[in-house]
Amino acid sequence: MSCHGCANKFSFFNKEHDCPNCGFSFCSKCLKLKTAIPKLGNSVCKVCRSCYAALTERDKNGKPSKEEYCPPEPFLRRLESLENPSRPPITLYRKDQRMQQLKVGLNEVDCEIVERLEKLREERKQQPVPTEEEMAKRLAVLKGEDPARMVSLVADTKKYVPPDTLTSQEKADNLLHQYFQEHELDSRQPDAVDEIAQRLAKLRGQDTSSGPPCTVEKKILNESAIVDTKGSLDSMSENDVNDLIVQTEKDMRHNIHQMKDLEKDTKHYLRATKIELSAQIPTEEAESSDEEIEKTIQKALDEVAIEKELEEDSEDNEMEEEIPWCIICNENATIRCIDCDNDLYCKSCYTQGHDEWQLQHHRNVPFTPKE
Repeated sequence: MSCHGCANKFSFFNKEHDCPNCGFSFCSKCLKLKTAIPKLGNSVCKVCRSCYAALTERDKNGKPSKEEYCPPEPFLRRLESLENPSRPPITLYRKDQRMQQLKVGLNEVDCEIVERLEKLREERKQQPVPTEEEMAKRLAVLKGEDPARMVSLVADTKKYVPPDTLTSQEKADNLLHQYFQEHELDSRQPDAVDEIAQRLAKLRGQDTSSGPPCTVEKKILNESAIVDTKGSLDSMSENDVNDLIVQTEKDMRHNIHQMKDLEKDTKHYLRATKIELSAQIPTEEAESSDEEIEKTIQKALDEVAIEKELEEDSEDNEMEEEIPWCIICNENATIRCIDCDNDLYCKSCYTQGHDEWQLQHHRNVPFTPKE
Protein backbone atom coordinates (compact mmCIF):
# COMPACT_ATOMS: atom_id res chain seq x y z
CA MET A 1 0.00 0.00 0.00
CA SER A 2 1.00 3.63 -0.52
CA CYS A 3 0.29 7.02 1.03
CA HIS A 4 -3.00 8.66 0.01
CA GLY A 5 -1.28 12.05 -0.26
CA CYS A 6 2.23 11.55 -1.73
CA ALA A 7 1.82 7.99 -3.06
CA ASN A 8 4.98 6.73 -1.35
CA LYS A 9 4.95 3.06 -0.38
CA PHE A 10 4.86 2.17 3.28
CA SER A 11 7.90 0.41 4.71
CA PHE A 12 9.66 -0.21 8.00
CA PHE A 13 10.99 3.36 8.03
CA ASN A 14 7.92 4.93 6.38
CA LYS A 15 5.09 3.70 8.59
CA GLU A 16 1.36 3.94 7.92
CA HIS A 17 -0.84 6.40 9.85
CA ASP A 18 -4.61 6.96 9.66
CA CYS A 19 -6.39 10.30 9.53
CA PRO A 20 -8.89 10.28 12.43
CA ASN A 21 -11.35 12.44 10.49
CA CYS A 22 -11.51 10.86 7.00
CA GLY A 23 -9.90 7.49 7.79
CA PHE A 24 -7.46 7.40 4.84
CA SER A 25 -3.89 6.16 5.20
CA PHE A 26 -1.05 8.73 5.16
CA CYS A 27 2.63 8.81 5.91
CA SER A 28 4.09 10.87 8.79
CA LYS A 29 5.09 13.71 6.42
CA CYS A 30 1.55 14.20 5.08
CA LEU A 31 -0.04 13.98 8.57
CA LYS A 32 1.58 16.94 10.38
CA LEU A 33 -1.25 19.50 10.82
CA LYS A 34 -3.16 19.53 14.11
CA THR A 35 -6.71 20.74 14.73
CA ALA A 36 -9.80 19.97 16.84
CA ILE A 37 -12.13 17.26 15.53
CA PRO A 38 -15.84 17.70 16.46
CA LYS A 39 -16.81 14.05 16.11
CA LEU A 40 -14.09 13.06 18.60
CA GLY A 41 -15.22 15.55 21.22
CA ASN A 42 -13.09 18.47 19.88
CA SER A 43 -9.92 16.59 20.73
CA VAL A 44 -6.79 17.89 18.96
CA CYS A 45 -5.30 15.33 16.57
CA LYS A 46 -3.07 15.24 13.51
CA VAL A 47 -5.13 15.32 10.30
CA CYS A 48 -4.46 15.48 6.57
CA ARG A 49 -4.39 18.73 4.64
CA SER A 50 -7.86 18.44 3.12
CA CYS A 51 -9.46 17.70 6.51
CA TYR A 52 -7.47 20.52 8.11
CA ALA A 53 -8.72 23.03 5.50
CA ALA A 54 -12.34 21.93 5.90
CA LEU A 55 -12.28 22.01 9.72
CA THR A 56 -10.52 25.37 10.01
CA GLU A 57 -12.89 27.04 7.47
CA ARG A 58 -15.88 25.71 9.43
CA ASP A 59 -14.48 27.12 12.68
CA LYS A 60 -14.03 30.57 11.13
CA ASN A 61 -17.51 30.89 9.61
CA GLY A 62 -19.36 29.00 12.38
CA LYS A 63 -21.16 26.80 9.84
CA PRO A 64 -20.26 24.02 7.43
CA SER A 65 -18.38 24.90 4.29
CA LYS A 66 -21.10 23.50 2.09
CA GLU A 67 -24.51 25.00 2.86
CA GLU A 68 -27.40 22.59 3.19
CA TYR A 69 -30.09 22.87 0.51
CA CYS A 70 -33.53 23.82 1.89
CA PRO A 71 -36.61 23.18 -0.27
CA PRO A 72 -39.05 26.07 -0.86
CA GLU A 73 -41.97 26.62 1.52
CA PRO A 74 -44.76 26.02 -1.10
CA PHE A 75 -43.29 22.59 -1.75
CA LEU A 76 -43.31 21.75 1.95
CA ARG A 77 -46.95 22.94 2.34
CA ARG A 78 -47.98 20.80 -0.63
CA LEU A 79 -46.38 17.73 0.93
CA GLU A 80 -48.19 18.37 4.20
CA SER A 81 -51.57 18.63 2.44
CA LEU A 82 -51.16 15.23 0.78
CA GLU A 83 -52.56 12.14 2.47
CA ASN A 84 -50.12 9.67 3.95
CA PRO A 85 -51.05 6.36 2.29
CA SER A 86 -50.38 3.23 4.30
CA ARG A 87 -47.57 1.32 2.76
CA PRO A 88 -47.77 -2.46 2.44
CA PRO A 89 -45.72 -4.39 4.98
CA ILE A 90 -42.28 -5.40 3.92
CA THR A 91 -41.78 -9.17 3.95
CA LEU A 92 -38.28 -10.54 4.21
CA TYR A 93 -37.63 -14.02 2.83
CA ARG A 94 -34.62 -15.84 4.09
CA LYS A 95 -33.28 -18.12 1.42
CA ASP A 96 -31.42 -21.29 2.12
CA GLN A 97 -27.69 -20.72 1.77
CA ARG A 98 -27.21 -24.26 0.48
CA MET A 99 -29.70 -23.69 -2.33
CA GLN A 100 -28.04 -20.37 -3.17
CA GLN A 101 -24.69 -22.10 -3.44
CA LEU A 102 -26.20 -24.63 -5.83
CA LYS A 103 -27.25 -21.82 -8.18
CA VAL A 104 -23.71 -20.49 -8.54
CA GLY A 105 -22.42 -21.12 -12.07
CA LEU A 106 -25.69 -22.63 -13.39
CA ASN A 107 -27.60 -21.59 -16.46
CA GLU A 108 -31.24 -20.46 -16.44
CA VAL A 109 -32.71 -23.94 -16.97
CA ASP A 110 -30.73 -25.42 -14.09
CA CYS A 111 -31.66 -22.48 -11.85
CA GLU A 112 -35.36 -23.10 -12.56
CA ILE A 113 -34.93 -26.77 -11.62
CA VAL A 114 -33.25 -25.75 -8.34
CA GLU A 115 -36.09 -23.33 -7.55
CA ARG A 116 -38.71 -26.00 -8.23
CA LEU A 117 -36.83 -28.38 -5.95
CA GLU A 118 -36.79 -25.77 -3.20
CA LYS A 119 -40.55 -25.20 -3.56
CA LEU A 120 -41.22 -28.93 -3.29
CA ARG A 121 -39.16 -29.12 -0.12
CA GLU A 122 -41.09 -26.21 1.40
CA GLU A 123 -44.42 -27.84 0.54
CA ARG A 124 -43.33 -31.07 2.21
CA LYS A 125 -42.32 -29.21 5.34
CA GLN A 126 -45.71 -27.50 5.57
CA GLN A 127 -47.70 -30.75 5.33
CA PRO A 128 -48.64 -32.22 8.75
CA VAL A 129 -47.41 -35.67 9.72
CA PRO A 130 -50.22 -38.26 9.29
CA THR A 131 -51.49 -39.98 12.41
CA GLU A 132 -51.51 -43.73 12.98
CA GLU A 133 -55.25 -43.91 12.23
CA GLU A 134 -54.80 -42.14 8.88
CA MET A 135 -51.94 -44.46 7.94
CA ALA A 136 -54.08 -47.47 8.93
CA LYS A 137 -56.93 -46.22 6.70
CA ARG A 138 -54.58 -45.77 3.73
CA LEU A 139 -53.13 -49.24 4.24
CA ALA A 140 -56.61 -50.77 4.42
CA VAL A 141 -57.66 -49.02 1.19
CA LEU A 142 -54.54 -50.29 -0.58
CA LYS A 143 -55.22 -53.85 0.60
CA GLY A 144 -58.91 -53.62 -0.29
CA GLU A 145 -60.05 -54.12 3.31
CA ASP A 146 -62.52 -52.27 5.51
CA PRO A 147 -60.87 -49.06 6.86
CA ALA A 148 -63.10 -49.03 9.97
CA ARG A 149 -61.91 -52.51 10.96
CA MET A 150 -58.27 -51.55 10.54
CA VAL A 151 -58.77 -48.41 12.66
CA SER A 152 -60.41 -50.50 15.39
CA LEU A 153 -57.43 -52.87 15.38
CA VAL A 154 -55.05 -49.94 15.78
CA ALA A 155 -57.16 -48.63 18.66
CA ASP A 156 -57.10 -52.04 20.35
CA THR A 157 -53.31 -52.13 20.23
CA LYS A 158 -53.19 -48.88 22.23
CA LYS A 159 -55.03 -50.43 25.18
CA TYR A 160 -53.27 -50.61 28.49
CA VAL A 161 -51.49 -53.89 29.14
CA PRO A 162 -51.00 -54.54 32.87
CA PRO A 163 -47.53 -55.62 33.96
CA ASP A 164 -46.85 -59.28 34.61
CA THR A 165 -46.76 -59.78 38.38
CA LEU A 166 -46.63 -63.59 38.43
CA THR A 167 -43.74 -65.32 40.13
CA SER A 168 -41.53 -67.86 38.39
CA GLN A 169 -43.25 -70.73 40.20
CA GLU A 170 -46.71 -69.53 39.11
CA LYS A 171 -45.52 -69.20 35.51
CA ALA A 172 -44.13 -72.74 35.60
CA ASP A 173 -47.43 -74.06 37.01
CA ASN A 174 -49.39 -72.26 34.30
CA LEU A 175 -47.16 -73.73 31.58
CA LEU A 176 -47.60 -77.24 32.96
CA HIS A 177 -51.36 -76.75 33.20
CA GLN A 178 -51.43 -75.52 29.59
CA TYR A 179 -49.36 -78.52 28.48
CA PHE A 180 -51.77 -80.95 30.16
CA GLN A 181 -54.78 -79.26 28.55
CA GLU A 182 -53.16 -79.40 25.09
CA HIS A 183 -52.27 -83.04 25.66
CA GLU A 184 -55.86 -83.77 26.63
CA LEU A 185 -57.14 -82.11 23.45
CA ASP A 186 -54.63 -84.04 21.34
CA SER A 187 -55.71 -87.30 22.93
CA ARG A 188 -59.28 -86.68 21.80
CA GLN A 189 -58.16 -86.39 18.18
CA PRO A 190 -57.97 -89.58 16.07
CA ASP A 191 -54.58 -91.22 16.03
CA ALA A 192 -52.60 -91.25 12.76
CA VAL A 193 -51.95 -95.00 13.11
CA ASP A 194 -55.67 -95.66 13.51
CA GLU A 195 -56.47 -93.51 10.45
CA ILE A 196 -54.05 -95.52 8.32
CA ALA A 197 -55.54 -98.76 9.68
CA GLN A 198 -59.01 -97.55 8.68
CA ARG A 199 -57.79 -96.71 5.19
CA LEU A 200 -56.28 -100.19 4.85
CA ALA A 201 -59.58 -101.69 6.03
CA LYS A 202 -61.45 -99.67 3.40
CA LEU A 203 -59.08 -100.91 0.70
CA ARG A 204 -59.62 -104.49 1.88
CA GLY A 205 -63.39 -103.96 1.84
CA GLN A 206 -63.83 -104.48 5.59
CA ASP A 207 -66.40 -102.69 7.78
CA THR A 208 -64.93 -99.57 9.47
CA SER A 209 -68.14 -98.17 11.02
CA SER A 210 -67.39 -99.57 14.47
CA GLY A 211 -63.98 -97.90 14.50
CA PRO A 212 -60.75 -99.32 15.84
CA PRO A 213 -61.11 -100.49 19.40
CA CYS A 214 -57.59 -99.49 20.24
CA THR A 215 -58.45 -95.81 19.89
CA VAL A 216 -60.98 -95.86 22.72
CA GLU A 217 -58.62 -97.78 24.95
CA LYS A 218 -55.82 -95.33 24.22
CA LYS A 219 -58.05 -92.37 25.04
CA ILE A 220 -59.08 -93.94 28.35
CA LEU A 221 -55.46 -94.65 29.23
CA ASN A 222 -54.37 -91.13 28.26
CA GLU A 223 -57.15 -89.51 30.31
CA SER A 224 -56.31 -91.63 33.35
CA ALA A 225 -52.61 -90.83 32.94
CA ILE A 226 -53.37 -87.12 32.76
CA VAL A 227 -55.51 -87.28 35.90
CA ASP A 228 -52.80 -89.18 37.76
CA THR A 229 -50.15 -86.72 36.57
CA LYS A 230 -52.23 -83.73 37.65
CA GLY A 231 -52.79 -85.29 41.07
CA SER A 232 -49.09 -85.94 41.62
CA LEU A 233 -47.87 -82.66 40.11
CA ASP A 234 -47.31 -81.00 43.46
CA SER A 235 -45.36 -83.98 44.80
CA MET A 236 -43.04 -84.32 41.76
CA SER A 237 -39.42 -83.29 42.16
CA GLU A 238 -37.02 -81.88 39.58
CA ASN A 239 -35.49 -85.30 38.88
CA ASP A 240 -38.95 -86.77 38.30
CA VAL A 241 -39.73 -84.02 35.79
CA ASN A 242 -36.49 -84.69 33.91
CA ASP A 243 -37.18 -88.44 33.89
CA LEU A 244 -40.68 -87.76 32.56
CA ILE A 245 -39.27 -85.63 29.72
CA VAL A 246 -36.73 -88.32 28.78
CA GLN A 247 -39.42 -91.03 28.85
CA THR A 248 -41.68 -88.91 26.62
CA GLU A 249 -38.87 -88.51 24.08
CA LYS A 250 -38.30 -92.28 24.03
CA ASP A 251 -42.02 -92.92 23.46
CA MET A 252 -42.11 -90.45 20.58
CA ARG A 253 -39.08 -92.11 18.94
CA HIS A 254 -40.74 -95.51 19.32
CA ASN A 255 -43.96 -94.21 17.72
CA ILE A 256 -42.02 -92.79 14.78
CA HIS A 257 -40.31 -96.15 14.16
CA GLN A 258 -43.71 -97.85 14.28
CA MET A 259 -45.06 -95.39 11.70
CA LYS A 260 -42.14 -96.14 9.38
CA ASP A 261 -42.71 -99.90 9.71
CA LEU A 262 -46.43 -99.40 9.07
CA GLU A 263 -45.62 -97.40 5.94
CA LYS A 264 -43.48 -100.23 4.58
CA ASP A 265 -46.21 -102.78 5.34
CA THR A 266 -48.75 -100.53 3.60
CA LYS A 267 -46.67 -100.38 0.41
CA HIS A 268 -46.20 -104.17 0.36
CA TYR A 269 -49.89 -104.78 0.98
CA LEU A 270 -50.94 -102.36 -1.77
CA ARG A 271 -48.65 -104.07 -4.27
CA ALA A 272 -49.96 -107.51 -3.30
CA THR A 273 -53.56 -106.27 -3.55
CA LYS A 274 -52.92 -104.89 -7.02
CA ILE A 275 -51.49 -108.21 -8.20
CA GLU A 276 -54.35 -110.19 -6.65
CA LEU A 277 -57.09 -107.99 -8.11
CA SER A 278 -55.50 -107.94 -11.55
CA ALA A 279 -55.45 -111.76 -11.55
CA GLN A 280 -59.14 -112.04 -10.56
CA ILE A 281 -60.58 -109.50 -13.03
CA PRO A 282 -61.27 -110.73 -16.60
CA THR A 283 -59.10 -109.52 -19.44
CA GLU A 284 -61.77 -107.33 -21.10
CA GLU A 285 -62.21 -105.34 -17.84
CA ALA A 286 -58.54 -105.32 -16.89
CA GLU A 287 -57.68 -101.99 -18.45
CA SER A 288 -60.41 -99.97 -16.68
CA SER A 289 -59.89 -101.74 -13.35
CA ASP A 290 -56.12 -101.25 -13.53
CA GLU A 291 -56.61 -97.51 -13.88
CA GLU A 292 -58.92 -97.38 -10.86
CA ILE A 293 -56.53 -99.48 -8.79
CA GLU A 294 -53.58 -97.32 -9.78
CA LYS A 295 -55.49 -94.16 -8.82
CA THR A 296 -56.45 -95.63 -5.45
CA ILE A 297 -52.92 -96.84 -4.74
CA GLN A 298 -51.37 -93.55 -5.86
CA LYS A 299 -53.76 -91.61 -3.62
CA ALA A 300 -52.86 -93.77 -0.61
CA LEU A 301 -49.13 -93.46 -1.35
CA ASP A 302 -49.43 -89.67 -1.64
CA GLU A 303 -51.13 -89.48 1.74
CA VAL A 304 -48.45 -91.65 3.31
CA ALA A 305 -45.71 -89.47 1.73
CA ILE A 306 -47.30 -86.30 3.12
CA GLU A 307 -47.49 -87.81 6.59
CA LYS A 308 -43.88 -88.95 6.28
CA GLU A 309 -42.73 -85.41 5.44
CA LEU A 310 -44.60 -84.02 8.43
CA GLU A 311 -43.08 -86.65 10.69
CA GLU A 312 -39.56 -85.91 9.42
CA ASP A 313 -40.04 -82.19 10.07
CA SER A 314 -41.30 -82.83 13.58
CA GLU A 315 -38.47 -85.30 14.17
CA ASP A 316 -35.86 -82.73 13.08
CA ASN A 317 -37.34 -80.02 15.27
CA GLU A 318 -38.31 -81.93 18.39
CA MET A 319 -36.13 -85.03 18.51
CA GLU A 320 -32.76 -83.40 18.07
CA GLU A 321 -30.12 -85.27 20.01
CA GLU A 322 -28.59 -83.42 22.90
CA ILE A 323 -24.82 -82.97 22.79
CA PRO A 324 -23.25 -83.58 26.23
CA TRP A 325 -20.88 -80.61 26.09
CA CYS A 326 -20.64 -77.36 28.03
CA ILE A 327 -22.26 -74.52 26.06
CA ILE A 328 -19.36 -72.18 26.93
CA CYS A 329 -16.08 -74.11 26.76
CA ASN A 330 -17.14 -77.37 24.99
CA GLU A 331 -15.83 -79.48 27.87
CA ASN A 332 -17.76 -82.48 29.18
CA ALA A 333 -20.89 -81.22 30.93
CA THR A 334 -21.54 -82.19 34.55
CA ILE A 335 -24.38 -79.83 35.58
CA ARG A 336 -27.77 -79.06 34.02
CA CYS A 337 -29.28 -75.65 34.98
CA ILE A 338 -33.07 -75.90 35.08
CA ASP A 339 -33.66 -72.12 35.17
CA CYS A 340 -31.37 -71.59 32.12
CA ASP A 341 -33.64 -73.62 29.79
CA ASN A 342 -31.90 -76.89 30.81
CA ASP A 343 -28.53 -75.73 29.44
CA LEU A 344 -25.45 -77.87 30.16
CA TYR A 345 -22.33 -76.52 31.92
CA CYS A 346 -19.11 -77.78 33.32
CA LYS A 347 -18.54 -77.06 37.00
CA SER A 348 -16.13 -74.12 36.54
CA CYS A 349 -18.21 -72.34 33.86
CA TYR A 350 -21.40 -72.78 35.87
CA THR A 351 -19.85 -71.33 39.04
CA GLN A 352 -18.08 -68.44 37.28
CA GLY A 353 -21.01 -67.45 35.06
CA HIS A 354 -23.69 -67.59 37.75
CA ASP A 355 -21.51 -65.71 40.26
CA GLU A 356 -20.71 -62.98 37.72
CA TRP A 357 -24.36 -62.46 36.74
CA GLN A 358 -25.64 -62.98 40.31
CA LEU A 359 -27.69 -66.05 39.41
CA GLN A 360 -26.89 -68.14 42.47
CA HIS A 361 -30.64 -68.78 42.98
CA HIS A 362 -30.85 -70.94 39.82
CA ARG A 363 -31.71 -74.58 40.34
CA ASN A 364 -29.40 -77.27 38.96
CA VAL A 365 -29.19 -81.04 38.79
CA PRO A 366 -26.20 -83.29 38.03
CA PHE A 367 -25.91 -84.43 34.43
CA THR A 368 -24.72 -87.84 33.28
CA PRO A 369 -24.24 -88.38 29.51
CA LYS A 370 -26.09 -91.21 27.84
CA GLU A 371 -24.09 -94.21 26.74
